[in-house]
Order: sequence, then structure tokens, then C-alpha cells
Amino acid sequence: MLAALIAAYENAAPAAQKSSPGSPPSQSAEASELARQAQNALNRGESENAVRDYDRLVKIAPAVAEYRLNLCSAYYTSDRPSDAVPWFRQALKLKPALALARHYLGASLAESGRCEEAIPLLFKEGPHIADSHLKRTVQADGLKCAMALDQEDRPLDFIRLLQRQFPKDPEVLYLPVHVYSDLSTGASPRLLVPAPSSPNGIRIVWLDERARRRVLEVAESSHRHTPVRNTRVGPDLTKAQVR
Repeated sequence: MLAALIAAYENAAPAAQKSSPGSPPSQSAEASELARQAQNALNRGESENAVRDYDRLVKIAPAVAEYRLNLCSAYYTSDRPSDAVPWFRQALKLKPALALARHYLGASLAESGRCEEAIPLLFKEGPHIADSHLKRTVQADGLKCAMALDQEDRPLDFIRLLQRQFPKDPEVLYLPVHVYSDLSTGASPRLLVPAPSSPNGIRIVWLDERARRRVLEVAESSHRHTPVRNTRVGPDLTKAQVR
């Protein structure tokens, strides 16, 4: 996944080092070797080794934003999104045009529980993501965050985006079942609290419980026959270029 980026680094490393007075001439070769080691570690699933090597790479060439993006990738794909967040921010500070860093910053914020920070970024960036797997991950993260924050309108916005862009995806079709059920459950107390004995209040309690059980039974039955896909994907850094 990172092979093209690593090759670009090898070509760009000398230029990056010239901007740092006093850099020893051996840094270019060292950076190339570390990049190769880190990529091989990721390919073998040795995320901690990849993090270690990319961290050293960032120290060797601190002005190269893509090195930090690679370190973010190593953290994110090893299920450490909270550790990836500051490195995504640093990569964007060095190169604001790094779209992948913006996309995965939102996902990392969401997956580390920082939903209030994540939602504006996820909603803004989601529609502009070209990669379908990344788009799906980002918008699903946004939906989960909106529900966790007990928002009313934003979950529906994410549902509409997902359904429009993935109309035949069984996992996406499954999401509204729980979203609408949870929103209904959350809305019921608005009537039950001021008027629990009213006819509509009693009807809500009975219908909500009956309908919710039936809908969930059907959805669970359908879902059991659908293979579940792993939605976590690492950043596709092959398109990133060092300039």
C-alpha cells in the first residue's frame, strides 16, 4: 500500500534534508532504509515495529509531512486512533493540502471518543472522499458519534449520505434499523414525561415496544445471513506525493 509513497520519499529525502543545516550526508540512506523497514513491518502486521521505524523517520526528516502521515497510518491501522490524532494534526500543519490526513483525522477523533471534535470534520470531508471504503468508514463513524451525542438531525444526515452512496450495501441498509429505533425511543419520553397517562402516551409505550422487537428480529435474521466486512482500512497513501 505504501510502496509508491516510500519510493517518493527516497527521491525527496535529500531535498528535505538540505533545508536542515548541519544534517549529516548519511541521512538520506538512513531514511530510505527506515522507510523500507517500516513498510515491511506493516506488510507483516508488525505494527509496533512500523511505529518505531516511522517515529525515527520523522525525527530524521521533520519537515516531510508525508513521513508523519505514514506514522499516523501505523498508529491507526494498529487500533491506536488516539495516538494517531496529534500526528495527523502535525502533518496538516506542515502541508494543509494533505486530504488523507484530514479524512483520517476525523475518523481517528471519532474512534477515540472525541465525537464533538470529529462530527464537523467528518460531515464536511465525507462527501469529498473518492475512495469508497474510506468514505464508508468516515460516514459510519460520523453516524455513531451523532448517536452517541444524542443528536437528532445529524444521524439522519449521515444515514442519507450512506444510503445514497451505498444503496445496496447490506451493512449500510442495516444501520437505519437501529438508528430509527433509538431515535424513536429517545423521542417517546417527551410525551410520556408530561402526559404519561394520555391515550397517545399509552399507545406509544405499547406500539414502540412491539414494533421495535419485530423490526429488530427481522433485521437480525437478515443480518445473520450477510457476511460482515471489516470496515477499518488504513490510509491509502499511494497517491500522496512529497513536494
